[in-house]
Amino acid sequence: MADQSDRRGFFRDLLRSGVHIAREVSSAAGSAGFAQPSEPSAWVGARLVRAEPVVRTASAQDLVDLCSEVGLSARAAQAQRLARASARLTRAGLPAAGPAASRLGGVPDLPAGFEWPRWRGRNLAFLGQINLADVVACVPEAGLPARGLLLFFYDVERQPSGLEPSHRGSCRVVVAADTSSVEPDPQERAWSPEYPLTFSRELTLPPEHSLQVGPLGLGYDELTAWSSLRDRLARLQGVALEESSADWFALHRLLGHPESVHAGEIELDCQLVANGVDLGDGGGYLDPRWDALEPGAADWRLLLQLSADPELAVGWGESFRRLYLSIREPALNSGDFGQVWAILR
Repeated sequence: MADQSDRRGFFRDLLRSGVHIAREVSSAAGSAGFAQPSEPSAWVGARLVRAEPVVRTASAQDLVDLCSEVGLSARAAQAQRLARASARLTRAGLPAAGPAASRLGGVPDLPAGFEWPRWRGRNLAFLGQINLADVVACVPEAGLPARGLLLFFYDVERQPSGLEPSHRGSCRVVVAADTSSVEPDPQERAWSPEYPLTFSRELTLPPEHSLQVGPLGLGYDELTAWSSLRDRLARLQGVALEESSADWFALHRLLGHPESVHAGEIELDCQLVANGVDLGDGGGYLDPRWDALEPGAADWRLLLQLSADPELAVGWGESFRRLYLSIREPALNSGDFGQVWAILR
């Protein structure tokens, strides 16, 4: 237990040191008269490629075997505990058929009496809808209801980062429990073209530098082996690991572990901001409430990840970005989607 606490403290101090360094560099650049870039994550020279569906589903035994191959046999049980199944969302060959079909973009199917969600006086944009029957068929252990429709909304016009407590409400997830009675929005409000979906099951692991792996206390060789484990797991499933590629992927997923655009923990950001810590300028990482709040980051789970994708008309600006909608695990298990938090990176 002491080792885990020390490891968490190491990652916390490392991140806080990064904030200090960034502030010093920014201040020095400003005083020297250098222009500071408005988009630090600009993707220069990288291609944006379509993510492919999973070819082969990995089993728990496959993960154990891969641990043995990379020299992590003693860590197999921990790898199994951290592994999360995900529904990889890729473009289907045919348009979505029938009412309540899973898709991104297009015109939503709405229940009777639906009140369009608004934030700061404006309508939120419809991102897409997911039929829970598709999710249960792909990831049955997620424990979600077998019926219903999840409707996703976000303020795509102002694109709040989600790093400030005042951004609460900039995304909404609405549940239509009875899919048999939904009808296309009579006003045909569509923010992007219809993007029909196909689901494929993918087993995901967190990266070696994550706060999930940090408490394991892996040595240097084990950290290298963990990286190899993730790469081999991806290849076993017939997909590429983004961090092993020179390209960015237009990769959308439901559940599982997120693909982070840059260093930083989505779960930790959600935990801090949802509890009132302002991370807008990075100063919140130095907030004295960190120590008390940080353990709660383990409760957060990815619900939906949407990447920049020209086929979906999702660009999020001039840099490559992703939108992450996260939810606490107890709320996910109970089907309470009213407290979803969005982070745009």
